[in-house]
Amino acid sequence: MAIQKFEPLLRAIEIMSPRYGTGYRIGGRLALTVAHLLEEVGSICRVRSKHSFGIVGAEVVWKSQLADIALIELPEEIEPCEAVVLGQLPQTRVGEAISFQMYGYPRWGRTLRETGTAAGGRQIDGLIYLADTSPDGLLVLEPQRLPPEGATSSHSEWEGASGAAIVCNGLVVGVLSQHQNPNRPASLEAVALEQLPDDEAWRELLQQNGISSDLQAVQLDDYVERETLLEEFKRRARGAIYITCWRTGSYTLESIKKDEHCKTLLADHRTTVNQKANRSSEVVTLEKVDDIQQDIVEEIETNISRLEKMAFDFKHNDPKKDEINSWIKERIAALDGNGDKEYCKLYCDFYRDFIYANIGSKMFDQKKYQEAVFYFKQAINKHRKCLLVSAYTGLAHSQSALGRHSEALRILTEAEIFFRGKFWNRDIPERYRIGVFQVIKDCKISIEKDRNQALMLKKYKKTRSPVFSVLRIFHKP
Repeated sequence: MAIQKFEPLLRAIEIMSPRYGTGYRIGGRLALTVAHLLEEVGSICRVRSKHSFGIVGAEVVWKSQLADIALIELPEEIEPCEAVVLGQLPQTRVGEAISFQMYGYPRWGRTLRETGTAAGGRQIDGLIYLADTSPDGLLVLEPQRLPPEGATSSHSEWEGASGAAIVCNGLVVGVLSQHQNPNRPASLEAVALEQLPDDEAWRELLQQNGISSDLQAVQLDDYVERETLLEEFKRRARGAIYITCWRTGSYTLESIKKDEHCKTLLADHRTTVNQKANRSSEVVTLEKVDDIQQDIVEEIETNISRLEKMAFDFKHNDPKKDEINSWIKERIAALDGNGDKEYCKLYCDFYRDFIYANIGSKMFDQKKYQEAVFYFKQAINKHRKCLLVSAYTGLAHSQSALGRHSEALRILTEAEIFFRGKFWNRDIPERYRIGVFQVIKDCKISIEKDRNQALMLKKYKKTRSPVFSVLRIFHKP
């Protein structure tokens, strides 16, 4: 069965000689590339895959006489791969754009070493504006990932990427052929498969390797694209809102809408998603942002309400603890198949940490400080990563209320160390970390103030005690 998917690590290969470039396996042992990298049909070129096999000799089995495109065949010892689906761009009279993906080994991706340079593969995304034209009849590409500024080489920084397959919505539609204008890094052009003349040798080679020579049209389904982009924004928005909840300890719609960091992040995500749309109108409007925020907050509230109900009468050895953990495991298992296990575990941990911290806060409000310490410690389990800063500050305030000021300050110091760690730096934007450290700092100031007041009160009580009064009489100067 043909695969309609972009699979760069499985299919991309380096062409080492006679000229350096890129190829893409399209099925069986066939690989697609450009003709200008190769010698005549029947010659041998040297290729390798960094993920499947080392350097081997491959035969040039076909070259187009009218276009810069060719096929090479890998030796028999190489395991054949499943066929891809070949495609063509839709014919349209409306100025639309469609996204593409490619994978190659450009000069700007090479790593400098003492003995020279080493190739590094790069995935490139970009757009094809369907109304753009090339004097050579090629596809005009607008890559989003460009060479670094200030390159001084006399060669094109895209040298080595020639031959990379152009993939749109999982269909292979062409092959990167040239960097048309060296003074403009984004001026790439590709040979479209639909430009190939009817060639019997081409069709036979494809058929022998289980590849259909029929070109399927890349679909620009407005509804599918719109829903896909909306789902992408929802995923991004969910991450931004959950992070805001972790940082602030609040999960109300009002607090999320007021949070400047969250607003900035949502605006950035909205811009990113709208730029991917193949239309002039916006996919994610401001009204849609409000609706999505409301849905996500309701999702959080629903799950936390369920946990609150489970833990309402929670005691140290209550079986409801197992019920909570079982529910969290179910949530993780439900999303495991979608590749979201780690993300799911993070926000399931957030639910768990939140409910324990919430109970701890209720105990604290009731001046049951010993119980509050227990519940806050449940949130800050040393075997997990608690991202809820309010759990640390709540535990510190509870310890302080019990007169354990040094212990409270130690907890806050440990919290600072954790939030400066690799995990936090990797997953949380810097502007959020600054807010967290300010919360910890304010809590420290408050506890130090409580400690000073406690010391003053202790000193005052000591001076007012009968024993101290008698001693003071006997030690009068």
